[in-house]
Amino acid sequence: MAFAQVHKCVDAGGNVTYQEAACPPGAKAEPVRTPLPPPVQAPAEGSASPKPASPPAASATTEDPIERLRQDCLEGVMRDGRAAWERAATSDPRAGAFPQQEFQASAEAFCGCLAGRVKAAVAPAELAAKGATAFASFGTEALQGGQCKPTGAWARLAARQF
Repeated sequence: MAFAQVHKCVDAGGNVTYQEAACPPGAKAEPVRTPLPPPVQAPAEGSASPKPASPPAASATTEDPIERLRQDCLEGVMRDGRAAWERAATSDPRAGAFPQQEFQASAEAFCGCLAGRVKAAVAPAELAAKGATAFASFGTEALQGGQCKPTGAWARLAARQF
């Protein structure tokens, strides 16, 4: 099972792209979490092949690769959004405190839209090999104003309209 390496690149102008190739010189590279293959247990006695380990109950929703991509997206958007908002607030007092609930709603809409696009565009048998790359590509398109573009608090942060 192959998993694509995805790179998040931020250029000097603050523009963000997600790509399979390494970031160009001068761009800040940031790590991107992509789905991991399921752990494999040793074969049970008398069994001919290994079987995937059972996930912990709390992670049951991450068995679905689309849901895993959506959850990873949501975590990253919230983490990066909070950090960006707090950086902006140090130089622009109009920013105020991080609007957790509104930003969460923006992030959920964005990541849910991307997950829906991946589900529609990538065959289930190809999700392991192509899902993360498609998600990153749709994310880059959205951040450049395309389908799934950020709304609400996230859009205000991007436009610095506090």
